[in-house]
Amino acid sequence: MTVAHRCIVACTDDTGRFSATVDAAIERAKESGATVILYDVAAASAFSSPRPNIWAGEGEAEVYDHPLNPLELEKLGRHDFALQVERARTQGLDAYGWLPDSTGGVAVAEYAVSRQADLLLMPADIDQADFIDGAKGAAGEHLQVELVGDATKA
Repeated sequence: MTVAHRCIVACTDDTGRFSATVDAAIERAKESGATVILYDVAAASAFSSPRPNIWAGEGEAEVYDHPLNPLELEKLGRHDFALQVERARTQGLDAYGWLPDSTGGVAVAEYAVSRQADLLLMPADIDQADFIDGAKGAAGEHLQVELVGDATKA
């Protein structure tokens, strides 16, 4: 039996190393008709924001303060990430990307909850300390967290 998800958030980056997670999100969304938001776990930096911030031109921060389409990602210089979102869209999905300001599992789970996602897909072999535990701890009761790949590497 297929579970009908409304929104799926999937962790990825712009290198392609988490392509299995993106593939899983695409397949699950095709089965359920869910919106997909690809979350770039490597976008945040201690030194700069991946999106325009309050010091950008007037109104610029608000322009990119929502899940981003491929054109918006391209404008922000995220070509490889935009291609992942575009690949999901070419398969008929309502797909977007997100460039977070914060890193870690807690941040991705909080973002997923804020978007009312009901499924968070994460690569089992993500190499950030406590990422998976943080996400599971912050997920809440309405967000299901699933690992994609070999969990023995986590």
